[in-house]
Amino acid sequence: MRFVYHKDAGEKELTLDAKTHTHTIKARRAKIGDKIEISNLNTNTLYTYQIDEIDRKSAKLILVDKTLVDLPSLKTTVVGWGMVDPKIVEKTLPMLNELGVKNLGLVRLEYSQGNFRYDYKRMERILINSSQQCGRMELMQIKEFDSLDDWLKAYPKSAWVNFGGKVVQTGQKLDAFLIGPEGGFSKKECVALSKNLCLGIDSPFILRSESAVLSLCAKVFG
Repeated sequence: MRFVYHKDAGEKELTLDAKTHTHTIKARRAKIGDKIEISNLNTNTLYTYQIDEIDRKSAKLILVDKTLVDLPSLKTTVVGWGMVDPKIVEKTLPMLNELGVKNLGLVRLEYSQGNFRYDYKRMERILINSSQQCGRMELMQIKEFDSLDDWLKAYPKSAWVNFGGKVVQTGQKLDAFLIGPEGGFSKKECVALSKNLCLGIDSPFILRSESAVLSLCAKVFG
């Protein structure tokens, strides 16, 4: 774990709740006097706290230092993903976070099966846990789009990924790109996207939606 997340990092004193206490104090076998680096994931400052008190379910920390961190410059390419089962999205989020995806759009398309409802509080917790592990100090932003039309209004130059498209190159610069859900794009959606850049994936196999997302992100953000 590169650092610990706390929304109030920067305050002179912090109290760790029961869950954070378990992962931070017990798991590390930390003791009074030990120092812990903490981030609020809102700034490029890493705060160093010293453990002042420990009891069974909480710990009191005192701010002793702070360090400005040179944050990596994340690429601004927006990743669009046709809505799929929330469990698939949640499983994929840590990998997208590690790859440096800054903005993720979840787009309701014609082949998005089911009336999906995403738990954004849960997804935020997943991203926080991932960031603590990989050292990323800027949370990914996630936004929903109710239709392809809404997506194209926001990103009219968005590329899209379909069979026969031009194979994406490593580090290729894109404003945004959209990957369909399981089943891909409908005929109507293909017509709506026909004037935009069509990208393909260099694979002899049919990829699952999440495999396609990770494959494209590895290329574009690599």
